[in-house]
Amino acid sequence: MRAALLNDGGSSSNSESIELMQQSRQRGNTPPSGISRYTATATTNGTGANGNANAYQQRLHQEQVNNMYLESNEQLLLAIERKVADLRQVSINIGTEAKSQSALLDELDDSFRTAGNALSNTVKKLKHMTEVGGSSYMCHLVLFIFFLFMFLYFFVRRK
Repeated sequence: MRAALLNDGGSSSNSESIELMQQSRQRGNTPPSGISRYTATATTNGTGANGNANAYQQRLHQEQVNNMYLESNEQLLLAIERKVADLRQVSINIGTEAKSQSALLDELDDSFRTAGNALSNTVKKLKHMTEVGGSSYMCHLVLFIFFLFMFLYFFVRRK
């Protein structure tokens, strides 16, 4: 095939196309299987090897552009895959954190409910005590609160 191309014209574009084909073969890219058929028909049609070389160069260039796009797409896909994996991990972490916060809120709710029940029971007992016992219990309660505040006042004042 090289001899056929050289015999058809031997111009510098032919030698360049031959070099491109050889480089393409070394990289593992093989020209279309019918390249010799293209050369034969181009020679009989009067276009010569230049038309074939240009067509092959265009196909080779288009293949290189396509490969470049494919590599770019693969890199973008890999970046998207990494971002999706990161987002998945973040969503898993958010779910775990939400479950632990929910458990803490349930414990806090139970604690407040227990404290509220204890406070309501204390208020009920105080109401019952004030209704049954008369004013003596109320007097004792007021005196106790007064002495408690006095003690706290002197204790804080010393420091």
